[in-house]
Amino acid sequence: MTTIDNLLRENLLPEHEPAADLNESVMQRAKEKDNMKRRTIKPGIAALAAALVILTGSVCAFAAMHFLSAPQVAQLLAENSALAESFESEDAVTLNETVSSGEYNVTLLGMVSGRNLTHVLGDEGDDRTYAAVAIAKADGSPMPSVSDDDYITFCISPLVEGKSFMELNNGIVNGGVQSFVQDGVQYQLFECDSLKQFSGSKVWLGVVESFTDELKAFSMDETTGEYSLNSSYNGFAALFDIPLK
Repeated sequence: MTTIDNLLRENLLPEHEPAADLNESVMQRAKEKDNMKRRTIKPGIAALAAALVILTGSVCAFAAMHFLSAPQVAQLLAENSALAESFESEDAVTLNETVSSGEYNVTLLGMVSGRNLTHVLGDEGDDRTYAAVAIAKADGSPMPSVSDDDYITFCISPLVEGKSFMELNNGIVNGGVQSFVQDGVQYQLFECDSLKQFSGSKVWLGVVESFTDELKAFSMDETTGEYSLNSSYNGFAALFDIPLK
């Protein structure tokens, strides 16, 4: 059981708001875990990605918006072509669904589950679910590059019908993310233990700016077990209802 999981189970009781010092501690540990798991794009690809961000003198002007596809994201980040090829197979789900929240537009490009596709974050041989996500500024200005001080890696988390965030979170499903910026768009490749294990339930992907923001950004109906956006939450949050194929 992970340190993050222990912290959540010990402190996030349903009737209590998480303490500020707990949030800070959990987020710091999550960042440390993320930093250990994130994989740098190969030097040549990283240089190409950086070169493709074209500023034209206006803060709102950069190369015309054109998202990479899920296979292209996987090709840039995975150690081999197996995952990219899987994103093009009949088992993959192409979504290209966009949610706008605050200053960002978040697009869920596609998802696929399988075994031996890549083991950058997971153990070789494990069944894993992969999701490719694009995050762009709503006003058209470029997202910070990985070398900028204000660069952040957004947190993607699975949410399962009837299971609270305390019961199921990235620490429990061995979630992790890799990211890069190209043409002013941040791309993330999220992976976790296969979500097909929850095929009898509704499953969502939530996107927030920081780990544990899920606790305030999303609400689970105690009667139906369904998740929805919390209308009283003023921060950035996107929620995708995902099909399991």
